[in-house]
Parts: sequence; structure tokens; C-alpha cells
Amino acid sequence: MVLLKQNGISVDALSPSNADAWVVPEGGTAGVYVSDPGRKAELIPELRKIFSGGEGVAKVYGTEDFDEIGYPVPTASSQAPDLVLAAGPDYMFSGESEGDYATPAEGGTHGYINSDPQMRAIFVASGANIRKGVRLGNIRMLM
Repeated sequence: MVLLKQNGISVDALSPSNADAWVVPEGGTAGVYVSDPGRKAELIPELRKIFSGGEGVAKVYGTEDFDEIGYPVPTASSQAPDLVLAAGPDYMFSGESEGDYATPAEGGTHGYINSDPQMRAIFVASGANIRKGVRLGNIRMLM
């Protein structure tokens, strides 16, 4: 929210409906939401411009990219963001309203885009019908 405030976008962490936009940090990603549906066409391009190329921001995903990263689009879910920010290597997103908007990651955190090879999780299967020693390679574990 710091970067939004620095660019004249009103933010209110306690009452997002009173703000132009709000951000929900998830460590390696952050969802960006426009509070007023009537201002989405105006604010989404401005927000994309503000975050694109920002320190610690590897990529800004729009709703046209959400299928690629496993996010629902806003027309399918009232909880879907309008933009998703992906943190760059060694960065994470903070929920602070003062100070830095992206901070160097110390230790582990969650929420990174799973297409990053460094973020692929471990998959282990065990049971009566699981053949020993089978290697599946990369698999997509989305429901």
C-alpha cells in the first residue's frame, strides 16, 4: 500500500471500501483490488503502470493471465483480485502501510507463483496401487 500512497492512490487498510484500491499481500504474491467497480477501467491501467518495473516486482498479472497462474477471474469469484503482483527473487510483499512495499525475503515464505522452478513443491504418493520408483516429472496440482 506504500507504493499506492506514494502515487496518490487512496488506501485504507482497515476499511478498503473507503479507498481507491487495496492490496492483500501473500508473501510471494499480492492481490490488488479496485474498490469501486465503476472505476476499474480507469484505475487498473494506472495500477499496472505503478507496479510494473517496481523494485521487487517481477511481473504484474492481469485477469487475462489468471488461468496461467491458477487464479479465478473476478467475474467467476467475488474474491478474485483485479491484478496479481509476483515478487522477484529474494523479495516478498509486506502488508505495511509505512516503509517499503516490497522487502528482501529473509528465510522462507509462501505465496509465490508455482511456475517458478524454484517454487515447485514436493509431491509424494503412497499406497497399495502406487508403483515403487515411478517418477512423474512436473505435474500440475491445482483443483
